[in-house]
Amino acid sequence: MTQIAPSLLACDFGNLEAEVCAVEAGGADMHHIDIMDGHFVPNLSFGLPVVEAIARAASIPLDVHLMIEPYEPYLDAFRDAGAHRIAVHVEASPHPHRALQAIRDMGLVAGLALRSWPGPPRRPCGGAAAPLVARPTDVAKHRTLRSLSIHLH
Repeated sequence: MTQIAPSLLACDFGNLEAEVCAVEAGGADMHHIDIMDGHFVPNLSFGLPVVEAIARAASIPLDVHLMIEPYEPYLDAFRDAGAHRIAVHVEASPHPHRALQAIRDMGLVAGLALRSWPGPPRRPCGGAAAPLVARPTDVAKHRTLRSLSIHLH
């Protein structure tokens, strides 16, 4: 089943509540929230207070994509901030399978994201993570691939 989750990274932050409402009025299934730390990825984005504000304004689930390293210490905090789904990067931890199970144990949907930007990976996709990358499992219910390009002709 295809679900639409527009990224709130493109919203007008000065009108966050109105933007959240506009996304919902447009028929989105959930809000996609990119969390970037300036370390795992070069940009900075939302922190926990912004996720909490989005959760207060939202009536649809929050899909939180953690592009941070390490992510393990923050899983509970993002759940408490209002996340319904959390995707972690396979390259940001030597044990992503443990984080995926922890997310599921919290009652949330766990997702696995793959790095798609140029340059060498911070960590190779091997070891315990290799089967998770190959196909979704009972632990990772969705995979996030960030290399989609849409071209209109």
